[in-house]
Amino acid sequence: MLDTIMVWAQCLWTDFTQWWNQNSAVVPRDDYNPLLDVSGFLGILAFSVAVFTLASPKFKIRQATAIIPFQPLFFGTLQASAIMMMTVEAFIIFELKVPSFLNLNAINYIITAMFAFLILYWMKVCFIMPPRFTNLTAKHFFDQALHCILNGSKEEMLALAREITREAERLIYHASPTKIRKTDNKNPVKTSALQSHAYKILSLLSDTRFCDAVGKEIPTFPAIMVGVAVSLKRYDAPIQLMVRRTVIAMLKNKESALFVENEWLGQGFIGNTKPITRAVFENWHFLEKHELGLESPLDLDYPYARTWDVDTWRVYFGMAREYIHGLTSTGHSNWDARGIYYILKATGQAYEQLSDLKKCEDVFNQHNPIWHARVRTH
Repeated sequence: MLDTIMVWAQCLWTDFTQWWNQNSAVVPRDDYNPLLDVSGFLGILAFSVAVFTLASPKFKIRQATAIIPFQPLFFGTLQASAIMMMTVEAFIIFELKVPSFLNLNAINYIITAMFAFLILYWMKVCFIMPPRFTNLTAKHFFDQALHCILNGSKEEMLALAREITREAERLIYHASPTKIRKTDNKNPVKTSALQSHAYKILSLLSDTRFCDAVGKEIPTFPAIMVGVAVSLKRYDAPIQLMVRRTVIAMLKNKESALFVENEWLGQGFIGNTKPITRAVFENWHFLEKHELGLESPLDLDYPYARTWDVDTWRVYFGMAREYIHGLTSTGHSNWDARGIYYILKATGQAYEQLSDLKKCEDVFNQHNPIWHARVRTH
């Protein structure tokens, strides 16, 4: 049995050697005219390292959320091309025989075409047609949103906010409903991966670090999200907590858009139109229908509101005025709306706080605690 195998292997090797000698030849250097030589390949390698190192967070997010993520595709193609190119160069340098059915120029052309495809794909992903939120990219979008928010980098979170603004309609439309429905075990409510990822991404946006960064750098973000939710009639979209925390962040900053729009003079185009204030609060009565508006930006149950000054209260009541205007202009006024309760509660708190501030302005006023302290010391 062993002898038979040895004879068979020897015959097979003899046939292969004969075929190789008849159908292979050494390719001279003069016959090899590559479109992409080794120096060009090394230049592409150096350029790719610079691109991935210096790319802005926006382009990194777009590359990672593509249907085929660009970075693993690029490095996989780079590795395969390097092996093919080094093999071809070895055949030329060491004058090894090449099978007649292989054309080294054609192989080099294939390598060049692969890099050309990569460049076009990179341009398409980053500039021409950025990735959309679909079934094929939903998980990629969620992974990038989670990565950016967990890192807490301001630049990454702002880039994420801009990408989410671009895909706001798809995210809010596909987000799974948050309203709890009564179901039995036989017919449970099922949500697709697309709906689940959209809901999780919108829920991630309520991170306080994200809201602080957006409130300072992209104040239109909550206005856009509220406008999209209202236009799609998705009042149950999980954006209420994000809007509330972003408004809180803007109320803490006296240079924010809300202070500019609600200044006491109310002058200028921004002061007259109030684009962000009206976009959020004129439509808020729609969103507060869901879960009784428990995450309303009109709710003052947060500690620092106790130390607001007159300017901050002016901004708050400017927000309240736009809310009431939106509530009464629809033709279906609801005076039992949750926002009305928050505004009335805030009015009493503002009266008490501002009256205390007024009393403390005059150090000789008997209602001023400083006056009592001076009397006791004397």
